[in-house]
Amino acid sequence: MKEFKDLLNEYMQCEGFNDESLAKALSLVKELRVSKTTIYNWRTGKVEKIKCEKIKKCAELLKLSPVERRDFLVAAGCLPAENGENAPLVPIINIPINHPHQFFGREKELKRIFGRWKHIPLHNVAVYGERRSGKTSLLHYIKNIHTAAPLRDGQRNDWQPSGYQFVFVNFEGAGMCEEEKLLHYIFNPP
Repeated sequence: MKEFKDLLNEYMQCEGFNDESLAKALSLVKELRVSKTTIYNWRTGKVEKIKCEKIKKCAELLKLSPVERRDFLVAAGCLPAENGENAPLVPIINIPINHPHQFFGREKELKRIFGRWKHIPLHNVAVYGERRSGKTSLLHYIKNIHTAAPLRDGQRNDWQPSGYQFVFVNFEGAGMCEEEKLLHYIFNPP
C-alpha cells in the first residue's frame, strides 16, 4: 500500500490542487484551520499525527472513490488497517441506468475518458472492471449525454467533439465475436 504522502500528492494532482488552494478549501470548513505549510508537511511526510477530521474532509474535497477513500484514511492512520484493507465493499447492484439524468458520480472516470477525446486523432478507450460495477451505466451515459433531454442543472453535455458518433458495442452480444457482424454493427449502428 502507498504511503499517505504519496496518495495525497497523486490525488491533489488529479484534482488540480496545490498546497495553497487545498489549504484554503479545507479552511472554509468551520473549525478546520489548515495552512499551506501544513499541506506541504503532509505531502512531504513531515507530520506524524494528522487530525482525522481534516483528512476526512480532505478526502471529500479530493473526490475520492470509496476504495481510494478507504486507502487514504488507512494510510493517514485514521482507519485501522484490518478494517480498512479487509472491509468488504458493498456494491449497489441494479439494472443499468440508460438516461443521463439518472446518472451521478464517476466524474474522475468521465474526465479521464473525455480527456482522451479532446484532441484529434481521438484515442480508443476501453472500460473494464468487475461484473456489476456500473460499466454499462457509464457507457450508456457516454452514449446518450449528447442527445438526451432533460438534464439536471449543471450537468454537462459538451464532452464529445462535434462530428463524431459514439458506437456502443457489447461484446457479450451474440455475433459480436464474428468479424463481419461486428464491422457491420459498427458501421451501421441501429
